[in-house]
Amino acid sequence: MAGSIRVSLPDNESMAGAEDDSCGSAGGSPARPRPQKRRRIPVACGACRSKKSRCDGSRPKCSTCQTLNIECVYLAPPIATTTPVPRAFLQLVESRLSQLESDVRSLKSQQSEGGSVPDSVIVDRRGSIASHRIPNTVHEPESDESIVTPDATDGIGSIEFTKEDDSGYYGPSSNIAFTRSIRRALSALLSQSLAKRSHRLGSPQRPSLDVSRPPTPHKDPEQSASEVSGNYTDKSQANSDCLRLPPDDEMDAIVERFFRDTGALFPFVHPKTFMDTYQRTKSIGFRRFRRSWLALLNAILAMATFTSVSSRSSATERGAKAEVFFTRAKALCLDQMLSGSSLETVQAMLLMSQYLQGTHRSVMTWNMHGIAVKAAFQLGLHSTTSLKAYTPLERETRTRTWFGCVMLDRTLSMTFGRPPAIPESYIRTPLPQPYSGTDIDPTSELSEEDTLSIHFFVSTITLYKVMWTIIDRLYDCNIACPDNSVLSIASQILQIEHQLLEWQASLPPLLSLAHPAEIRNDDDFSLARRFRVILTLRYHNIRLLAHRRIFDIYLAGIEKGRGYDAPELMLTQVGERSKSICLQTASDLISIVNTITHSSHPKCGLLGAWWFTLYYTLNAALTIFTLALCNHANSPIPGAPCSAGGVADQALRGALAEALACLPLIDKGNRMVDKCAKFLATLQQCLNLLDQTGLDDCAQARPGVNGHMPLGAPQGNQNGQYPFVPTPLDAINTDLTALGWETESFLSSLNAGFMEGFQDSDLFC
Repeated sequence: MAGSIRVSLPDNESMAGAEDDSCGSAGGSPARPRPQKRRRIPVACGACRSKKSRCDGSRPKCSTCQTLNIECVYLAPPIATTTPVPRAFLQLVESRLSQLESDVRSLKSQQSEGGSVPDSVIVDRRGSIASHRIPNTVHEPESDESIVTPDATDGIGSIEFTKEDDSGYYGPSSNIAFTRSIRRALSALLSQSLAKRSHRLGSPQRPSLDVSRPPTPHKDPEQSASEVSGNYTDKSQANSDCLRLPPDDEMDAIVERFFRDTGALFPFVHPKTFMDTYQRTKSIGFRRFRRSWLALLNAILAMATFTSVSSRSSATERGAKAEVFFTRAKALCLDQMLSGSSLETVQAMLLMSQYLQGTHRSVMTWNMHGIAVKAAFQLGLHSTTSLKAYTPLERETRTRTWFGCVMLDRTLSMTFGRPPAIPESYIRTPLPQPYSGTDIDPTSELSEEDTLSIHFFVSTITLYKVMWTIIDRLYDCNIACPDNSVLSIASQILQIEHQLLEWQASLPPLLSLAHPAEIRNDDDFSLARRFRVILTLRYHNIRLLAHRRIFDIYLAGIEKGRGYDAPELMLTQVGERSKSICLQTASDLISIVNTITHSSHPKCGLLGAWWFTLYYTLNAALTIFTLALCNHANSPIPGAPCSAGGVADQALRGALAEALACLPLIDKGNRMVDKCAKFLATLQQCLNLLDQTGLDDCAQARPGVNGHMPLGAPQGNQNGQYPFVPTPLDAINTDLTALGWETESFLSSLNAGFMEGFQDSDLFC
């Protein structure tokens, strides 16, 4: 029944007392039963108090609330001496405490395995700035495996978070898309060549040809997160305090090096304003400063450390130190962005985005840039009306920062193959001007370095405007598959060539493009010469990007099994011109880098950041490799000299030799650089394999005929780490591990999509 009746049965003692009383009242009226004494409780629940009913004080729910099925809340804590705590509650608390202790022990063991940051690198200044204490942040390593970090659990439920899916889109202008086209064409050529060779020799296929396609190689699960997320990240360093700074002398040298190097190439941080704040803050022991300014300082320290080239420290050591500064800048900057943005925040994020391009973290690079652009829009850096509210100096600094966003946007759009975040129609602010010698900063004296720096900056801005035209017209803003009409592409390339000629004619005399012979014959080092070299590399890279659209058509034809020596007259005419231009452009770029990397100090400092140089050189080498594939596809006899009007194989071999010689020297000991060099060397082995296929048919056409030599023969400087592999060469002896394949299963994988196992990464972004 719903309304059951509770009956209280008296205990034995009360029954005995009642019997004695009845016996003692002889002849009297029956004795009234003694009422049971109510047990007093320290506090009643809220429901019983409001109803003024009796409460038995049971926890967590009294009997009355249980019967009525209502919420039972006690408004005051119980008195431990009178109300015992239920055993089930104690067991629950002990269980939760045991779990927390286990989690703490696990985190301590993980932290102890990571080591500690050496005191020689960092000086703890938290005591002097305790009022500005910022919580520690933990760097989130990027790996393909599920990992547990100190911030990957809630401490109570022990929830483990796995790696998010970070697959991305890489459009037609990216090197990833270009490399995919190359490897599909290479697979087709190798399949055809090996089939012809097998038919000619009349020998059955090897048993290994029946082996199925090997699975895509995966990363070693024991590989540290630091190697996956940028080669340098260390757990203890990523866990370091945001407020720790290096010693004064070391920090002064790093800041000075930044304004001499990156700050001159991208002059959107006003040196005098920053240094005044830096000296003032340092004089008071870094006890009072803005979070955004501290983020900018750490970003400057990270960029200057990462780009420095010194024989006293290896690439790994430089990367480890730079990662510490980057982690602090990221924590300070992203926290600040949630509550509001400032000019210093945008500048810090621009520097961090540039830094991330060299750390193999494409997802973070793209996202950081997106936040910086949104913050720039929020501050009105794009608006000429908004700029009128500021002083001339502030207006100029904001203008430079805005163009810094534009330049980075163009670079990432090209490398990632994604639509630009800033359309050209949004760029309406006037071009930057020099600080010194103008009304922008009347107190400063005329500085030749400042004038030269801003002229270089403006020249890059106008060059990147041509890059926008290339991405927009030839690559359809990386939104859809671009039009492969030969006539349309040829017309657009002709217009772009005209724009490049106009840009080259508008350069100041001190910034004229450099020629390889000039670099070889002159060992002088100057800021103007460094600007010229970097500007020349950027120009050559953009020109190759424009003509690469013709190669997309060539590679598509090779993949489908047809050559382009006769069928399409338009492509033949336009293509031969693009081939000649690309050979000259790529060879000049590679020659400049090769000369500088083999030079001693200070000439070796003419190049910019190593990851930009690596990108330009690898892109040029891939172009040379594509030209070699086109020669193989059009030649009736593999390895024979090309026909009149074509690209000479000897010139291609010389350019590839220089590329293989200089790539490992761009940054010695750098894993990313070594990976690119090994990849290019493996591509060279594949060319040797193609060339080897025709040895039996053209033995008389080899060395000595028209100066032709086998592709495997060493040419040029052989000081590189990955020299050519001499012919003769066979597939079974070819090291193809850099392409993601085991050598033994290489032949069986050709028809299934050669090189698809090679992991797409920032290597080709």
